[in-house]
Amino acid sequence: LMTPSEDVKFCHLHVHSEYSIMDGTIVIKDLIKEVKKRGHTHIALTDHSNMHGAVEFYLAAKSEGITPILGCEVYHEGVSAWNEVKNKQGKIEKTDPFHLVVLAKNTDGYKSLLKLVSSAYLGENLKEVPIVSQKDLKAESHDLVALSSCLRGEFGTFVRKLRDLLGSDEFLIDYNNPKTGSLCRAFKAHVDKMLEVFGEDHYYIELIDHN
Repeated sequence: LMTPSEDVKFCHLHVHSEYSIMDGTIVIKDLIKEVKKRGHTHIALTDHSNMHGAVEFYLAAKSEGITPILGCEVYHEGVSAWNEVKNKQGKIEKTDPFHLVVLAKNTDGYKSLLKLVSSAYLGENLKEVPIVSQKDLKAESHDLVALSSCLRGEFGTFVRKLRDLLGSDEFLIDYNNPKTGSLCRAFKAHVDKMLEVFGEDHYYIELIDHN
């Protein structure tokens, strides 16, 4: 956890607790204590595909004067343009469902988030993991803010694949490149879809320090 300086405000927006099996270890009461000790005023909870800790987290944060931000890191199926990439690029392997962090802006956003997370457990969406469909993502996007998530996010996956195909750390978008053009178009389709679903002021790219 970062400690903010006097002139810089900082808030963690991608946080896993004990309710993220195999991906989080901190218990919520200790998370809130650490946040307060470091001088933060806000903190989000974005467990994987569930909101089991939402009430506990909300009450614990409020009791310490911390503003809780309710969210979830969902699995989603990705844009249809990704299939074009998989068909044309032999080097691109089958991809697991993508990650996407979604945060509630307000009470209405919290209701949307509950519906969105629940949709992944219903019908054909429940597979090896609960997957949010593009249809449900669009239908339940009201008052939500989306973050591109980790390296398993669709945005991060496109960045990594482009770098792999280019054989360089240089990041180059070239729609006419026969080697990477389909990937670039799919990348743009992803960004366009996120902006369409959440709105231009409601989709952000995460920067994560992996040391």
